[in-house]
Amino acid sequence: MPEVSVIIPTYNYGRFIEMAIRSVLNQTYQNYEIIVVDDASTDNTEDIVKGIVDERIRYIRHITNKGGNAARNSGIRAAKGKYIAFLDSDDEWFPEKLDRQIRLFACSAETVGLIYTGSNVVDATGNKPSYQVLPEARGHIFDLLLKGNYITGGGSSLMIKSECFESVGFFDETLPSGQEWEMIIRISEKYEIDFIGEPLINYYVHGANTDSNPEKIIKGYELILSAHREDYESIPSIYALHYYELGIRCFKYGFMKRGRRHFLSAFNYAPRESYLLKIKSIIHILTSFMGRNAYSSLKKLLFP
Repeated sequence: MPEVSVIIPTYNYGRFIEMAIRSVLNQTYQNYEIIVVDDASTDNTEDIVKGIVDERIRYIRHITNKGGNAARNSGIRAAKGKYIAFLDSDDEWFPEKLDRQIRLFACSAETVGLIYTGSNVVDATGNKPSYQVLPEARGHIFDLLLKGNYITGGGSSLMIKSECFESVGFFDETLPSGQEWEMIIRISEKYEIDFIGEPLINYYVHGANTDSNPEKIIKGYELILSAHREDYESIPSIYALHYYELGIRCFKYGFMKRGRRHFLSAFNYAPRESYLLKIKSIIHILTSFMGRNAYSSLKKLLFP
């Protein structure tokens, strides 16, 4: 039996998929299986995957496009390993990535359910310089994760015990974005989290990334806050800040009516002592009625 199941969800990423798979085959740790879940690609993804000859590669194809979370869940259901590692099909791992995580799990307490790493963020378009994102949060970090996603590297940095999914469930297939954050929130409620404090993946940024789609980002954010409403209502100041951030994002992309609703939620959830947040939320709402261009000018003046 493989110790690690590597799950690679993909959709029309034939131009990237071989790079991702090769980065797994080049690992110094070799006791794994690779499960490529093709979410009904219409490009040459299937041909490229089947052209890589290695008995550890399993190819699963969805008949219809179901979304990245459904692809990840199909991979989890098919996995045989004690640990599950995710790799987005447009990212790549450093050769020692799996080995380092397996070694850390081996000397960790049984309560540790997830280990993540740092990452190199690489602009595939060449427009911006690359930079590193290094992890800082470990241990019992449920409360911290409710404040924001402090896990670096996205899904490609994660190695998770298979038992975690039996305990907390699979990825939420309704989420268009933020799925790793939401899943890790649930895992962190029952397990400790640890990290390797250096980059072990290359995370490539390009125009097709989910995080370049404002509508998906905002919708995912809204659904996560709704799904964990009971947790957030016990920390209203944090809940209010999330809705304030949602309002800012909505206004940035021209979703003015939607943004006003979130600023109103920020005002309502903010505790009495958070009067400054309440005032700022009302100012955003009032100035937005002057039109998007006027709002942008006033925002720069009022909130430089």
